[in-house]
Amino acid sequence: MGRLDAADIKRDSVDILRVRYWYSGVMKALGCSRPYQIERRLEPGRFRLKDGHTSYPNKWGGYAKGVHKPRVAQVRMVESHVPGSARELNHPLWAILLRMGKKPIIIADWIARLDPSVQACVLVPQHDRFGAPRILATFNRRNGQKLLRRGDLDALAALLLYWIDAGHRKALDEQEELGGVIYQLLLIVGLDFFKRKLCAEFFTTFRSKVLDITPWTNGYFAVDASTFETSLLILHRLAHPEDDPSQTPQWRKRVRKMLDLLSGKMGYDLFYSMQPFFIPKWEAGPPTRSDWAFWEDRRRHWAWGWDCVLQGKIGKFPPDDARVPGWNYPRHRTDSVSLTTPSDHGVSKEGVIFQYGEWPPLNVEEPCYKE
Repeated sequence: MGRLDAADIKRDSVDILRVRYWYSGVMKALGCSRPYQIERRLEPGRFRLKDGHTSYPNKWGGYAKGVHKPRVAQVRMVESHVPGSARELNHPLWAILLRMGKKPIIIADWIARLDPSVQACVLVPQHDRFGAPRILATFNRRNGQKLLRRGDLDALAALLLYWIDAGHRKALDEQEELGGVIYQLLLIVGLDFFKRKLCAEFFTTFRSKVLDITPWTNGYFAVDASTFETSLLILHRLAHPEDDPSQTPQWRKRVRKMLDLLSGKMGYDLFYSMQPFFIPKWEAGPPTRSDWAFWEDRRRHWAWGWDCVLQGKIGKFPPDDARVPGWNYPRHRTDSVSLTTPSDHGVSKEGVIFQYGEWPPLNVEEPCYKE
């Protein structure tokens, strides 16, 4: 169930990502570090001695790059050695992403392929009679939080289906809200992709498929892969300082702590800094005073949050000068702003953080406005 056909996966970046995700999971489970070692362990019969040298087809090297996809028999063989690996390769999330914009997506069919506990979060009886068919529940904050607390790919697939359904119904406000929830869950599940060295590919996939085309009210989605990676590393470091693998009995507790951080229960620095950042939509000339003030207010709070996070300061509440008084605005800057980044993150200073994360703001002359 959920297996992909050849027409769906032809040279698609999503398919490359899913194969590499599967490969890295197998490699970790077997305790190997190179494709050669996996092939030697799982398929020793493929090695041949020729002219005094051992030759092998390096099929697993193709899996490592995502350029080859394993056949059904291969997946079953690997599953016998690494239980759960077939689900990683054929997870419904990948098929949904592949079909977006190409084929109709019948929401009910794909919900039925998710974990039963996820189905319980999103399906409700159509009427009160016994044996009533179950239909997709209206999205609200409650079932959104239930899915966030799961912190796994099934929950992410369910949120993606809600996002697709909202788009079909032209429910732009709902789709925007779902875009924000999906971004939060990406920060949570992204740790697994970071450990597999697939963080940038994972984020780029969701940015192009979802985040860039979400009808954001506040502008264009502007978080880049570097900023996303920095965000998730800091979030997880604060939630579980030890190197806690994502698949442990403690994972749900860690997810709850991350959600508390994101919601502002432990200080508003994380609440503001971990929100998506947007570039204003000002194509039709200079902004109005209210346009500029609204965007600058959000930018200041976001920059203040990052200043606290990157310098290791506790930011319970933003200071008064994070609020735009209405007449003093910072001038446009063309140079990047350099903030201190924790060295153990190893993050380059090229992300959106260092372009818009200046704090405190500069008070200069007012720009021109359109009335």
